[in-house]
Amino acid sequence: MLKRAGRPPQGGLHFCRWYRPGRVGIVLALALFAFALAPFAAADPPPQAVESGCLDAVSPVDLLICSDATLLRLAGKVNDTLRAQSERAAAGKQAELIAGQQVWLRQRLDRCHVPAAGSALSLTQRWQAAPCLDMMYRERLVALGGQAGPAVPTPARDSTFIHPLCLDALLGGLAAEVEAENETIPLAECTLGNRHAPVSTAPDGSVSAEGAVAGVPTTITYRRIGRLAEGREIFAVWSSAGESGSFSTVAEVALEGSGQHPPMLRARALVDGGDRCDGGIAAVRLVDPRTLEIDFNATAAAFLAVADDDFPEDIYADELLPCSECCFGTVRFRHDLSSGTRTLVSGRLERTAWDSVAISDTGGPVLTCVRAALTTIAPQLPHAFTVEEMRKVSQSVQKACPLGPGQ
Repeated sequence: MLKRAGRPPQGGLHFCRWYRPGRVGIVLALALFAFALAPFAAADPPPQAVESGCLDAVSPVDLLICSDATLLRLAGKVNDTLRAQSERAAAGKQAELIAGQQVWLRQRLDRCHVPAAGSALSLTQRWQAAPCLDMMYRERLVALGGQAGPAVPTPARDSTFIHPLCLDALLGGLAAEVEAENETIPLAECTLGNRHAPVSTAPDGSVSAEGAVAGVPTTITYRRIGRLAEGREIFAVWSSAGESGSFSTVAEVALEGSGQHPPMLRARALVDGGDRCDGGIAAVRLVDPRTLEIDFNATAAAFLAVADDDFPEDIYADELLPCSECCFGTVRFRHDLSSGTRTLVSGRLERTAWDSVAISDTGGPVLTCVRAALTTIAPQLPHAFTVEEMRKVSQSVQKACPLGPGQ
């Protein structure tokens, strides 16, 4: 839960909608191809879809493809093309297609230097294999008469550009199948090894790329917040897997190396946010070289509990919109970069949050009571609460809307 001081929130407050993606995704249609085709979903699967084969993937190549959005789509297109050809082909032709695919699958491993068995590839192996597999799957799709689409051209970038997937590997995010062994990786090698993964830049400067986890596409986004001493920077990083969760991190990032030494990317997490409204990071500001100001999204129960250590958050949570998509307000902390401690500064409620309390059919009388208690402190929204006002609201809710055994 969110606390007034101490270490950052780890994993959020109440993950009421967190779930491991189930096996309800796309299943291979033809048993004929079960041993001949890589087990991947149909082309362009929706974010919530998971191929059951990816959940069970154990070989190095399957683990790689299931954690790479670009390769996952290409593998799905190859699968669809072969399936369509099999449906139209005579029995003899089907056997020929299977034999040809088996040969190509072995060639794929040899050409891209991927071991047939073992654990997940190291980062260096991954960076060498992924662009190679991207090219091979495109070639295979064209050879089968399918449409691979053009490969994404690598834009001209300076040597300090940071690919989102490189940052994700260092921070151990959603798409990091293998984390870096330490806090640094060679920037140029990582960027080259992810050149097949498209990168987009938003007007606000945010940089994004797609990854994947167990066949579920993810989006990794970072935004530069400000510079510290000695070339270090503060980044806000978001890792989103759609309905499965969207998590956030504030990280310290630096490029190390000079002269003849290639630049090494270093990153370490300073503050971990929760899942969307459940403690997710809404905004970050660098106040001065020693201080961050961070706004966390909060559910209703977390908002009421953050300024009052005695507030029974767990008891009220189920009655007060506890879900990760039910943002009630934000709470602002000052984070001391030297000590890592945090201090609650304020809270804020918007009109939309007030309306969600008014119209929700979840909780019923308790929500109505909380809304009335809030009105005594903040008759008009939006409203920025002082810490003392937040404490008064918490105490007022406990008095007017008691919950607990026998209530």
